[in-house]
Formats: sequence, structure tokens, C-alpha cells
Amino acid sequence: MVGSINFGYGDPPRDPQRLRELAEKYRVPLDDLREQAATYASRPPHIIGLAKSRLASSARLIGEIVKRRRAEEEARDLAAVVQSSDDAIISKTLDGTIVSWNKGAENIYGYAAEEVIGQPISMLAPPERSGETARILEAIEQGKHVDHFETVRRTKDGRLIDVS
Repeated sequence: MVGSINFGYGDPPRDPQRLRELAEKYRVPLDDLREQAATYASRPPHIIGLAKSRLASSARLIGEIVKRRRAEEEARDLAAVVQSSDDAIISKTLDGTIVSWNKGAENIYGYAAEEVIGQPISMLAPPERSGETARILEAIEQGKHVDHFETVRRTKDGRLIDVS
């Protein structure tokens, strides 16, 4: 739980002992509490119902904001792990367009992220392996499992490297 919201919906206490306890607990002048309690007009039930409904909506909204912020924090943490990895971690769409490229990929392939994001992943495959990427993406799109495999890819300077 992140915190709590507490609202009193009923009439304030008018009992002198209870007012004294509240004044001490919240460190407010007893005379102020007595005055507020004496001048408070009871609220109609429909107004109290509306206030409860709005409070519940606010609490749900706060809960959603907290969940979203936690998810954003987790995403930032995961992105930091991906970026700091020495392994090439490349994300692509189902049509094979590169959408993310980490530092490990930059070091291994020689391309900066700005050079490859938006490009087809097939740019890394040598001509004799050109159909390989399409077959893998098709299997993924069909929900099939793709086994770990070893292959060859081409770096920016044209070298062929073994990858898995």
C-alpha cells in the first residue's frame, strides 16, 4: 500500500471528551474544534454518496498512476540492463524492421543505433543467408517456437561473424 486517504462523512463529534482527545491528537486548539463542531451542518445522504463515489474514483486513479510509475521504473531498469550488455540485443518488428539496438550490437556489428533503427534486419545477413531472417520472422508471427541456432552475419566493415 502506498498510503491512505481518510475522509469523515458523518457529523463531527460533539462530546466534550472526544473533542478534547482529537484536539490533543492533532494538536489543534480545543476551542476551534468546539466551534467547528457546533457550526457544522449535516450533509444530505445524496451529497455524502456523491463524495464517497468521487473519493473511490480518486483512489482508483491514484492506484493506476502508482502502477504506471512502477511499470515505467521497471522498464527503465530493464533498458539499462539491455544497454549495458556486451551481447548484441536487437529488437525488431514482425516485418523485420529494427526498432532498438544496444551498445553491445554497436560494438559487435560496428553500426551506431542511428544508422540501423528503421532499417530491415536482413541488412545484417550475407546474401547466402537472406532467406533465413524471413523464415524466422514468419515462424514467430505464426506463434511457433524458434530454437536457438548459430548463423553468420555481416558487420559494417563487411566482415562475416559467427553469431548465435
